Amino acid sequence: MLIAFDYKTSRWFWRIVYPVTRVPKKAAPTPPLDWFSCNMSSVRKLAPSWATPEFLSLEGEKLHVLAFDRNDRRSSKVHEARAWPHRIPDGSFFDLGTGAYVASPEFCFLLTAATHSLAETIAYGDELCGIYSFDPFKKRGMNQRLALTSMRKIEKYVAGAQGLPGYRQAKRAIPHLVSHSASPMETTCEMLACLPYRLGGYYLIEPELNHPIKLTKAAARIAQKSTCYADLCWPDYDMVIEYQGKYDHTEDGAYDQDRARVNAFKEMGLDVLEITNEQVENLSVFEQLVMHIARKTGKVLDESKLGPTPQRATLRKELIAWKRNYGRRA
Repeated sequence: MLIAFDYKTSRWFWRIVYPVTRVPKKAAPTPPLDWFSCNMSSVRKLAPSWATPEFLSLEGEKLHVLAFDRNDRRSSKVHEARAWPHRIPDGSFFDLGTGAYVASPEFCFLLTAATHSLAETIAYGDELCGIYSFDPFKKRGMNQRLALTSMRKIEKYVAGAQGLPGYRQAKRAIPHLVSHSASPMETTCEMLACLPYRLGGYYLIEPELNHPIKLTKAAARIAQKSTCYADLCWPDYDMVIEYQGKYDHTEDGAYDQDRARVNAFKEMGLDVLEITNEQVENLSVFEQLVMHIARKTGKVLDESKLGPTPQRATLRKELIAWKRNYGRRA
């Protein structure tokens, strides 16, 4: 018999088990669904080597599997089964080669859309298309990695999932996804600033994340390199936001590198705003930043939709909790 891991276990596989220097291979063909089981003996037999107590503590000390037959939805002290009595779109599984399958990044996105809020779905999509992943076991709570998928792949997958749970929410989320985010805070900043008013954002022009900037000779001497990457950049308006994190500045000369990069951007005449975690979480301070960006980019803000609106309060609460809980619901 085979087993298929639900999104809860699969998300952690992609975040902390799959090599950060590799891009996932093509998804495996889906075996006949009656080949899958979720009884305790099958789960015990096929439990992967990475299902350590430390790993399992992330999701209630159980493996989460999918049950394709409602009558087979049996859970135990080892595993939690969730019914999925629906068809499986192409590209839904990644074969671990042991008889166990994990949900592909695209299937994880759909399953997240079926069980999470729109803001959480967007944040997870940005992570999948970004160059980081949550990892609670790392000092900074994250890994730098190659992107696990792309907006094009997600859109193609979701198009084949019409009528399935999560489809409508996933379709709503896709237009708001961005690529190349390098941290949860970059994702949070972009969403807070650029989502529509009705979703709690300020509807700013979307920036390029980790945008490469070719330095002038003078700027290159400051940075000791010819190209630097701006965290959030509006290249048409010479506008840059640099996030100053808690841990970056104490490790491997990262603080000096950050300062050199900022000074190099300023040498080139760019408008550089530096922001910390505390400033992002402070609504009034963050709104001042937004207003500066709006003036710089020629965006006219709707004054009636500024301040602590209900939508903004909900968005901020969800994103802050998402980040603090390493990409999962509180």
